[in-house]
Amino acid sequence: MGTNVVRFEVPTDIKQTVFIEDLFQKRDETVEMLVSPHLELKGDYQLGIKRTTVSLYADDWVDQWKQSWTDQAGLEGALTFEPETERTEISVIITAETEFEAGGSIDTSRSEEIQFRSNTN
Repeated sequence: MGTNVVRFEVPTDIKQTVFIEDLFQKRDETVEMLVSPHLELKGDYQLGIKRTTVSLYADDWVDQWKQSWTDQAGLEGALTFEPETERTEISVIITAETEFEAGGSIDTSRSEEIQFRSNTN
């Protein structure tokens, strides 16, 4: 589930979605999530360079990446967290804020439940 908040001069028909491209648990028990924010621009907007900040909140852990871009092809990054070893699932929130060179910004948040593989043999 996600929400969008549009701020300042950004047209209201611009939508932002954060896609989870891949998710895997490493042998050291860290979890890496490859995410890709995507803007849906329905009009011919001259918004200039955009700067996107994507953050991950899992309990108290926060990871973040930032990119400036003009073409969103290939706009993706990895977010990593280390859950407590006895947990079998965790709720995470992923947020994306895109600021436009022409002014304004759009914020998106997405909540997910992640289940871990069992550590029992």
